[in-house]
Amino acid sequence: MNTEEMLVRINDGLRRRSRFETDRTYLGMSTIGRCPRVLYFNFVNGISPTMDAHRMAHVGYLFEGDAKERLTLDGIYQPARVAEIVAPFDDRFRGHPDGETADGDLAEIKSLSDEAYVRLIQTGRLKSDSYYQIQTYLLYGPWTNAVVFAINRDTFQHYVLSVSKDTRAGQKMEHKAKAVLAAIDARRPPACECGRCT
Repeated sequence: MNTEEMLVRINDGLRRRSRFETDRTYLGMSTIGRCPRVLYFNFVNGISPTMDAHRMAHVGYLFEGDAKERLTLDGIYQPARVAEIVAPFDDRFRGHPDGETADGDLAEIKSLSDEAYVRLIQTGRLKSDSYYQIQTYLLYGPWTNAVVFAINRDTFQHYVLSVSKDTRAGQKMEHKAKAVLAAIDARRPPACECGRCT
């Protein structure tokens, strides 16, 4: 087998094992911060991931699994009391939290590029997608606070951020989820809010 054949096998293996979800039968709370038009088409048509998407999914799961193991040994992390969160208004709106802190707060593990990690430290603020994901989990889950464990994928530095429950932000995402699901039922794509949809 030559090196080109080996690389083809490596990439094929990554595609099979990346755990990137191409077809979900639900609207994910982890992506509710995105453009409603994107959410609509991802739900209706599924996602055709690029090789980069497969690689990033695989890397994310690697960092998450390692972090859970280490944080458990350090007495900081434990599995979540609730493995799946289902919205009370529609079981098609669901989320899967990463776990809990030993104190019982929601725990979310984020592996970030160096640029995103530095931005988080400088601003002390999460990207809106991550913020809205967490607020949706806090709205429907048993927690009032979340702790984000951010890991720099380049330097392996760690940053820990506490996020308080913001009921208005959670309700804003509930309203958005209802609108997207109604659009899915009506087979009528919602308007673009990001300015990048074609």
